[in-house]
Amino acid sequence: MCCAWTRPLRIHTLFYLGIICWEALTGALCWWGAARMLRQLKAPADAFEHAKPVAIIALTLGCLLWLVAFLAIGAEWFLMWQSATWNGQQAAFRMFVVQGLVLIYISLPDREIAA
Repeated sequence: MCCAWTRPLRIHTLFYLGIICWEALTGALCWWGAARMLRQLKAPADAFEHAKPVAIIALTLGCLLWLVAFLAIGAEWFLMWQSATWNGQQAAFRMFVVQGLVLIYISLPDREIAA
């Protein structure tokens, strides 16, 4: 009797669902972080600084998702770069760079402007 797989492995489905949950969590945290920062937009710099950590955590999670799941695991482990139709490296790199640049900008300290 042959031992061929006739249905997808459950671990692939769990990994895929994990990515979706990770993206949903990252998106929710980004929205929450943006809302916290917007509420403190006209507040003193210290209050605005205090509103940043949620956005910083969200953007860090987003960068980790694209770097680890897509660029490292997908590209290197599953050799995604060899496929003409399933190669998401460029899109993953764009997302990583955009989120990384926003993370750097948000992480910069804010100071009061002397009038």
